[in-house]
Formats: sequence, C-alpha cells, structure tokens
Amino acid sequence: MNIIQFTRDFPDEASCRSHFRTAREREGIVCKKCGCKKHWWLKNKDQWKCSACDFRTTIRSGTFMQGSNLGLYQWYLAMAFMSFSKKGISASELQRQMGIITSANIQYFTQFRDFKERFRFQKFVISPNRINKGLISG
Repeated sequence: MNIIQFTRDFPDEASCRSHFRTAREREGIVCKKCGCKKHWWLKNKDQWKCSACDFRTTIRSGTFMQGSNLGLYQWYLAMAFMSFSKKGISASELQRQMGIITSANIQYFTQFRDFKERFRFQKFVISPNRINKGLISG
C-alpha cells in the first residue's frame, strides 16, 4: 500500500471506523463478561452489546489502541507510515509527521512498531484480535 492508495481507501475517521469494525466482526467479538459470541451493533453508541448479558464493548476494546485518545484515522495513518518503508519510521519522526505533542501517544505507536516486526500492516487490518493476543503473550 502506498500513500495514494491509503488516502483513497481511508479518507476520514468514518472510513477507518467502518473498516476496523468489519475486521473485528470478521475475527469475532467475544464478551469479556460472559464469553458470549453473539453481539448487536449499537449504531448511535459505536459499540457492540452482548445478546446474553448486555455488556458493551467499544470498537477499540481489547486491542493495543484501548485507552488511547487518538482517533482511528490517526492510528491508521501511523500504521501506514510505519509500513511504507522496510525500515519503518522512528518515534520522533512519526511525532513530527503527525503533529503529535504528547509522548504517551508515541508510546502506543512504539509498542505497535516493535510488534510490527513480527506482523505486517495487512495482518493487523485483517486481524486486530491476533495482534492484541500477541502483545499480551509476547
């Protein structure tokens, strides 16, 4: 994927959110509370609701993006920057390119960059739950 294709495929936050939601649903949503695999999408809340216990799961819950205050578009853009070259991108260069001031957000990106050594950007986009499991066990 190059920058032109990226901007065509993911022009805004809504397109990233839609893509990430589809990828998570393809992988399967499992309720953290009861383990049920049947969920309903709450469009007005951007969350899944468990059909058994009504527990809600956010779109980033259970991924390494959980707890970050950055939007999915910024995450996707950062992952694209990291995957554009074979050697990746330094945290300080990523910070400059994206205009991010706080170091906490860079720590999230650094975690992903380190993990990316084992997985390509496409695997993340297709399988966000596998990356989360990798971060926990790796």
